[in-house]
Amino acid sequence: MSFSSQSSKSSAESTLQKFLSGIVPVEAVQAGKARSQSKAQSVNNQLKTRALSADEVRRLQKKAKLKQQRKLKKQQEEAKKVNKLAKHQIIKSHKENNELTVEEEKYLNKIVKRNANSLSRLSEIEDYELKSELESLQEEILAAQRKSNKKTKQKSKKDFNEKLKRGKISYPGLTPGLAPVGLDDDDEDSD
Repeated sequence: MSFSSQSSKSSAESTLQKFLSGIVPVEAVQAGKARSQSKAQSVNNQLKTRALSADEVRRLQKKAKLKQQRKLKKQQEEAKKVNKLAKHQIIKSHKENNELTVEEEKYLNKIVKRNANSLSRLSEIEDYELKSELESLQEEILAAQRKSNKKTKQKSKKDFNEKLKRGKISYPGLTPGLAPVGLDDDDEDSD
């Protein structure tokens, strides 16, 4: 019997020895135990014999480095969020107490401008001419897609019919060389 590893072999031997201890005298079983290694020793031997290749080492190092970079990036993002939140809280409290510094006022104006610009970009679509141009462009794109879909459907149908004629594929309900199902022989005689 071949074993995939030394630990599985020693495990099988110990199980067999336990089973046979009730049948065979104890001295014979103990002689077999002296030969076998403990599980810890067999695992240790396996680890020593298995050496990592250079590619495996490089891959493992790369994985560890990427994991560490992700962790560092996440920590930096969290720190930025905390700093930004703290800064906003300080500015809010200073504004309520009318104690804004020049830099805080500039920062607040910058945020207001940024938010106003994003709102104005969203509201520009409300312009009727721009809206109509966007709709016409969408219609053109959809028409082009429908046209290409129609061409591919026609081509696939044509290919299917050709394969059916050549006999490369079979179609349910058609039996080669026989009359279609449900057709009586009397109908053929009347022709």
